Amino acid sequence: MTRALAGAEGDFMDTRAGAFRPHVVHVVGTAGAGGVQSLVLDFATSAPGRRYRHSLLCLFGADDDFARRFRDAGMTVEECSVPWPDSLSLGSYRASRWLRQRLTFTFPRRLARVLRRLEPDLVHTHIAHRIDLQAEGILRRARLPFVWTIHGQYRPEGRELARWRHAIRLAAEGPGAVTAVAEELAKDFHMRGLDHPDGVAVTRGGVDLSRFRQRRPADPAWRGKNGIPADALLFGAAGRLVQEKAYEIFIRAARRIPKERGVHFAIAGAGPLKESLRKEIARAGLKDRFHLVGLTEDVPHFLGQLDVFVLSSRFEGFPIAMLEALAAGLPAIATPVGGVPEMLGRDGGLIVARESEDELAAALEAMLDPEARRAFAARGPALAERFSIERSAENFTRLYARLLARAENAKEGHPS
Repeated sequence: MTRALAGAEGDFMDTRAGAFRPHVVHVVGTAGAGGVQSLVLDFATSAPGRRYRHSLLCLFGADDDFARRFRDAGMTVEECSVPWPDSLSLGSYRASRWLRQRLTFTFPRRLARVLRRLEPDLVHTHIAHRIDLQAEGILRRARLPFVWTIHGQYRPEGRELARWRHAIRLAAEGPGAVTAVAEELAKDFHMRGLDHPDGVAVTRGGVDLSRFRQRRPADPAWRGKNGIPADALLFGAAGRLVQEKAYEIFIRAARRIPKERGVHFAIAGAGPLKESLRKEIARAGLKDRFHLVGLTEDVPHFLGQLDVFVLSSRFEGFPIAMLEALAAGLPAIATPVGGVPEMLGRDGGLIVARESEDELAAALEAMLDPEARRAFAARGPALAERFSIERSAENFTRLYARLLARAENAKEGHPS
């Protein structure tokens, strides 16, 4: 098999004359900062991941500063919008939106056209949006092997469940595979009758542990810039400012900690709820102690400023931010969602019920004890070692190899 390499010259160019590495296109929502995007980038640049070439295909836009990190790593970054066209002005927002939604049926054809240009050997989608149309474009039109990884607790019902079932049928005709990043997600998939004939494998995420092994020192300049006293105990979180993260519960629990305790709180991230969270902070009387510090590309630096990591989420898949916090040696407070119980085990952090302001406030209070913080911090790096990016990448690359072999056998008329 002979073909030109599609990626830009960089980390993914094979320097061995005549060597061929299969090309994987990863489908995501955007190229913005997020757990899935971090996982794809770490996977693609890991030792197992380098057995393949990787590109990124965004369904909701690639114009983001974070996209530069993929390009700097030698990855091609492309777009194929859903809905379509990207922009349309009919003089009425509602009319323009209605027409764009009506034209969504063109997505499989447009997706297949982009894939033919990229010339991948396999497509790995990390987003469930219109998964039925994704499967149509990848499996039926582009005729490529397909991996679908479920990263969140979507719990589809009604029309969405029918779309998922259609995608599963196409994946079963294949070659296709379905995976989930946590046991809880795989169980939910089975409960809804969505099993693939080969089952739903659990392929947990991972992080590049080397970035977190050496704890970053506290940065007084960073604290000063964000209005945080140098000697304050700092509880923090990281992630998109969206409903699933339940940051309003974190804010309401934080108001239970008296100002006299010298405690501050911070969230690193961007998203649609920024203004509503600012208002929640004001209502809680925490304008001077609860800080929205914005998006950060240097996650190890941010984690180095914290004393305790907080995950207040309603829903999660396998939260990479939590894994990074453990790797950085931070004591953790978390809700038992998605893969969190797998990460923390029995004594890796304090577990609180979802939506419980009371339990979260009690956990914040408990973490004011320096001995408790030290005990949990000491356990974190060992827990994170079980979820290195190398282990995660090995699981994915073994799956890729099986699907590619099955596709090759089908072309040659051999049974898989």
